[in-house]
Amino acid sequence: MGRSERETRSGAQADALAQVRRDLRDRLLQRVDARGLATAPRTERRVRVREEALAILRTQGHILPQRDLARVVNEISDEVVGFGPIEFLLKDPEVTEVMVNGPDDVYVERKGRIERAGDGLF
Repeated sequence: MGRSERETRSGAQADALAQVRRDLRDRLLQRVDARGLATAPRTERRVRVREEALAILRTQGHILPQRDLARVVNEISDEVVGFGPIEFLLKDPEVTEVMVNGPDDVYVERKGRIERAGDGLF
């Protein structure tokens, strides 16, 4: 398999994974809203959202490698219950502040020093 064929296949897999993520998010938001999780404690909401996400993926017949499955469920859970793409920064015990100035302009403070959080968060 040549390089361009691998890149095409990789791009197609990324597109398929993005579609699974969008479908899962849409279905999950419908279910979560219908089940009234808004009043549940945050930790309980996160557990229930993860359980619902896994159930949706099973019933939809999506077969994903374990690594992709965990990533998709975590990202969707962060989006529905947490703070989306910056949730992992908020969970980092070394991060004392998160500064979002725009979609491509995110900084964190670690050990008293401000640093760029990285590209592609949003």
